[in-house]
Amino acid sequence: MFKIYSSSAGSGKTYTLTKEYLKLALSSESETYFRSILAVTFTNAAANEMKERIILMLRTFSSPEGKTHFMLRDIVTELYPGLENDPTLFAETIELYAQRAKKIFRKILHRYSDFSVMTIDKFTQRLVSSFTDELGIPFAFETILDSDQ
Repeated sequence: MFKIYSSSAGSGKTYTLTKEYLKLALSSESETYFRSILAVTFTNAAANEMKERIILMLRTFSSPEGKTHFMLRDIVTELYPGLENDPTLFAETIELYAQRAKKIFRKILHRYSDFSVMTIDKFTQRLVSSFTDELGIPFAFETILDSDQ
């Protein structure tokens, strides 16, 4: 699945991207599914903020009071429309997602290098590095920006 969000500063992009990331990670039964998710932003600050928010939300969801957090409730409501009409099933699903959040939180901490939230520049750098032989570029290439052009 490929999604693009574009909006002005201060409009809630980081919140939306964090929620979308968490929806993907939590809806999978695999606690390492986060390794299959790539989130790309424009600035290092935005990438770092998003990583911090994802970690914070996973930690929060896995705490006893996290089951009442509005973002977790939003995630479950968006993934299962109408489920909030069945309080028992809604509570069971919240509990399931809280348990998944705890497992994913631990896995991300242990495999932080597999947690892919990065800038478009870093993504391009990694992509080019993967194909140095095919592109005829030396393995230890260096990227230089020429701002005059």
